[in-house]
Amino acid sequence: MDLEFTSFQNPKILECAVIITDKDLNEIQRKEWVVHFDEETISELGEWHQNAFKDIDDGGNGL
Repeated sequence: MDLEFTSFQNPKILECAVIITDKDLNEIQRKEWVVHFDEETISELGEWHQNAFKDIDDGGNGL
């Protein structure tokens, strides 16, 4: 499981990703979820978040 948070001071989950494997670590299933926030909350995120989560065309990951 991987979680992406808004910050350490006031953490809110932005994204959750899970990969299920068997005992030999062969992937069985994967799923990810992105939590929706309003524009005001997103605009208050730090510079790292602004760069990482911008559109893919702008060099971000598209979240």
